Amino acid sequence: VWATGPVKSVSASLDKAGRKYGGDVLCVTDYCRAFIILEDIAALLALFELLWYSLGPLIRRIKVATLKDSNSSLFGGYRDCKINLEVEGHVCEIQLHFSNMWNICSVDGFQHYQNWQKCDMDSYDGPNDAIRDIRKDEIGELVNLAEHEVSNSPPSSLNWNEEERVVHYFALICLYIKSDLFHKAESILKQLIQLHLDTAADQPLHHDNLFLHILLEKALRGQGKVTEADKVVKYLQQFREKEEESAPSLWNSLTSPSSALDMIIDPNKRRREEEEKFNYEVLKSKDYWLQIRNTRFVCLKAVEPSSCPAMYHVSDSSY
Repeated sequence: VWATGPVKSVSASLDKAGRKYGGDVLCVTDYCRAFIILEDIAALLALFELLWYSLGPLIRRIKVATLKDSNSSLFGGYRDCKINLEVEGHVCEIQLHFSNMWNICSVDGFQHYQNWQKCDMDSYDGPNDAIRDIRKDEIGELVNLAEHEVSNSPPSSLNWNEEERVVHYFALICLYIKSDLFHKAESILKQLIQLHLDTAADQPLHHDNLFLHILLEKALRGQGKVTEADKVVKYLQQFREKEEESAPSLWNSLTSPSSALDMIIDPNKRRREEEEKFNYEVLKSKDYWLQIRNTRFVCLKAVEPSSCPAMYHVSDSSY
């Protein structure tokens, strides 16, 4: 599946230049853009080859950074690949998406991504940071809107898997806490904690459960219920200690006394072994790709030149 997008608007171009390039509009490379939805990584590699053989000299950059698990994703957790091509003197962009992520994201997801980008939500440590500068009277209006939004779905009718409805209650709780309506926040939090317990009793360390208890401690302390708040703190501390116990220490991770001796005598041994393992995995991946290429993408044989430069070397500056 592929489609061309509209030309980037002047306002969007200026906004991007200001956010990412210090106002230099010449650095923006997606005034003209298109997207392709691919089935999987193998299809992505096949497309790389096809473009390299047919448009090689016109390729200005292949950006795969967000596809690496060691790198951060885009806002909201999305990951994709981008290729910049020179077309009649202009640098254009082809966005490459995987079908499994695109089916979740779709057009609505892209709108959420844009909103997230404008708000720079990654700079916030918690949800309350997003409303910290809003006036008290405006917070009151937001509380009214949030209460209306959840009025037809009381907590007792919720299923924890109904993400959108649960998120609405999270937002209402944060607004209650911001408005010092701690008793209302406490009531909903206790119902949500019970709901989560009924749904995921085997996941006490799940971030949702821990976050609910952090908010509950704040709501209790806001009402002066110190004893109850301290119990919640002890509950959270109990699970933090369990997490720390489950994380193996460096010494315990060594399989034998000889391993410890090796680490002392040859401190670079671990890194060298990791590099060897990585190189082995790369070779294995290449062999696996060639097997797939020879079965699923036989058409590449027809476009492959008799002699061409290696196409899988991408400089770090392109990432």
